[in-house]
Amino acid sequence: MSSHSLSIWAAAGTALREQRDVCPHFSERRASALGDDAPFVAPLYPVEKVKNWTFRNNIRRLAIPVSVAYGCDPRKVEAILLNVAQDNRDVLTTPQPFVDLEEFGVSSLNFKLYAFIDDITKTTRTRTDLRMTILDAFARAGIIIPFGTDVTIRNTNWLREVVMEYSPDSYAGRGSGNGGPAPTQVSGSVAK
Repeated sequence: MSSHSLSIWAAAGTALREQRDVCPHFSERRASALGDDAPFVAPLYPVEKVKNWTFRNNIRRLAIPVSVAYGCDPRKVEAILLNVAQDNRDVLTTPQPFVDLEEFGVSSLNFKLYAFIDDITKTTRTRTDLRMTILDAFARAGIIIPFGTDVTIRNTNWLREVVMEYSPDSYAGRGSGNGGPAPTQVSGSVAK
């Protein structure tokens, strides 16, 4: 542990603050468990978890999760995400943006776009710009972002039979349409 004078941007909970001329005794650690692999300063006294975004430099990594429907070309998705990041004026060329196909979700392929900026005060604006541009690029390319749970019916004949069996207009003695017994026909009208 040593004493240092530095200027840092630090997050404690949801608050992000710049701290100038910080001179505590601290140990330098990395916060990979927090998801951004940011170095942080651990003070000698107990405090809530502190994440230091700019301890060594002002470069900040942005991570933007993106889900697309199965059936979309994953290489095309990757290319679009990289182009969006590379075309953004606030995204650095070094380190280069990159894309991770994180998982095969229940109803989607889940990607994450990683991009780097050199001004932490532009984090929210850059994230929003990237997301809006991704939506526009996906719309132009016909890439579908799934919502909710899609149901795919592979055997429509089976579905047609079930619908006919339980349709209110189907009085062939197979059902009433509401799960009760079939209605009986009495002189041109339906009786229960």
